[in-house]
Amino acid sequence: MERFPAPIVDSDGLRYEPGCVHVTLDDLVLLEPTIHEVLEFRRQAERSRRTLHITAPARCFGATVPARHARVTINLDDPAVEVSGAAVVDRGVVTGIATQVSVAQIVRMIDDCGLMMPAPIAAGTPAEDVRDSLFVVLVLDEDS
Repeated sequence: MERFPAPIVDSDGLRYEPGCVHVTLDDLVLLEPTIHEVLEFRRQAERSRRTLHITAPARCFGATVPARHARVTINLDDPAVEVSGAAVVDRGVVTGIATQVSVAQIVRMIDDCGLMMPAPIAAGTPAEDVRDSLFVVLVLDEDS
């Protein structure tokens, strides 16, 4: 069994002795996915590419808080809108289906970063009554 030739020493002078692992693979079984499994994987991957996580004031989503599974239109160019998710997103106005609608409650601040915890909110609540931002998971329409 091969070993590292020398211990690893970090910049603080700490010395690490590399360990050793011996792995034996046997009974390797490979299964070819069914056509249905391949199509389902592709569908989920494509949907994942169109999914955005949006944190924004409630007013950005309209006059009232949208319902889960409701069609939502939002302007991603609004400076109050924070977006993460899909790898390639054109800015501007997009439309999709909201799969999660929550209040983004900041539960802890560390330096300039906050730990957000989604909390339930009733659909139809007037936007002006919502003090915290909303956290919405939006699956964009294919042509959005």
